[in-house]
Amino acid sequence: MMKRSAVVNEILHLEDDKPIVPGIMVRAATFDALVNMCIMSFDVTGNLQEDNNNQFPYVLYLMHKWFTTSQQLADKLIDQYTVCEVSKHCREQWTCPHTVDRMDTCVVYQHKVKVCHALRYWIRTFPVHFDKEEMLTSAIHSFQSQLIEDNLHNLADLVDLSKLPSYDWMRNISVRNPALKINRKVSLVFNHLEPEELAEHLTYLEHKAMRRIAFQDFKTYAQQGTLSDNTKLERSIALFNGLSQWIQCMVLNRTKPQHRAEVIVKFVNVAKRLQELQNFNTLMAVVGGLSHSALARLSKTLACVPAETQRMLHEFTELLSSNSNFSNYRKALHESKGFKIPILGVHMKDLISLNVALPDTIEDNLINFRKMAQLSLIFQELNQLQNSDPPIDVNMDLVNTLRVSQSNISLFF
Repeated sequence: MMKRSAVVNEILHLEDDKPIVPGIMVRAATFDALVNMCIMSFDVTGNLQEDNNNQFPYVLYLMHKWFTTSQQLADKLIDQYTVCEVSKHCREQWTCPHTVDRMDTCVVYQHKVKVCHALRYWIRTFPVHFDKEEMLTSAIHSFQSQLIEDNLHNLADLVDLSKLPSYDWMRNISVRNPALKINRKVSLVFNHLEPEELAEHLTYLEHKAMRRIAFQDFKTYAQQGTLSDNTKLERSIALFNGLSQWIQCMVLNRTKPQHRAEVIVKFVNVAKRLQELQNFNTLMAVVGGLSHSALARLSKTLACVPAETQRMLHEFTELLSSNSNFSNYRKALHESKGFKIPILGVHMKDLISLNVALPDTIEDNLINFRKMAQLSLIFQELNQLQNSDPPIDVNMDLVNTLRVSQSNISLFF
């Protein structure tokens, strides 16, 4: 179904079937139509229309950098505020002051309020978008100054940026250590941590690495299919691979089958705690390391591993199996609540598949918003990770020792 608004450049196509994301009935549209629909998703109190089940603004703000820039989106929203005295027709057009005292009857003022609430929602839901985006923040500050000058302080407060948190941690990437010889730290960090402690410290490292990955990093990878010049994403994957290699080293470093079996048992207990923490990415790295062919051929060692441990490892392997496009893992991720770390590799594969299968624009160069809605299901998981903290306490000395240990091991694989 196609709708064409009174404004020529606002065209949108609606979904014929059940929408992919609740509240999103748009299949494709012009940029102007998407912006207008976002504004109209709010009522004058700032609540979302349709019993707050409308996720359209969330998806638009989450995915807009796929097809435009934040500054361009902000400019479009502010333009809607500026031109509404011409585009909207108040019943008292020539006498109405379009101020708060006419809120109940003045459609012009109502529209202005909705624009400000749309901006407020963006600022509060995605504060990271306004971090170090000088042209974007400048546009918002100028708009706020104009509202204050017009004595609309109630609206100016809605677009205030003064309380945004700092995101300096996203830009500070630790420098890799130079090549070092394997030392006793490799064994000490393993021997002196209980499985639960080790799992929690690994989760801290994983979370710290993955939450630094920005939207643009994922988009670049999806479009180019390579980690070249993608430092943050490359660092996270290196941590994953380094952990699997570290596990193999810890097992093979023991000379007797019984001692090797004890190491395997400990790492299976690490995996158990990782599952409790819903850290699926590190769980995948641990299970991958334990299932590697370098360990699978150690028949005497495996004969010493208790049956209960072998059963647990088999269950983890089934959970993370690639069968039916990782269906077991996807079900577990969907059912998990609270803090969780998804498997990065699975969702990176999803991004590439969707990007290849669906074009960014369709007929008449309309933005393919169905694709944006599908991509948003992936990015929602990744966005939640950036805005959450693991429910653990860690010792930073142990974290640093663990990081060095894995870095040293990776040099020899």
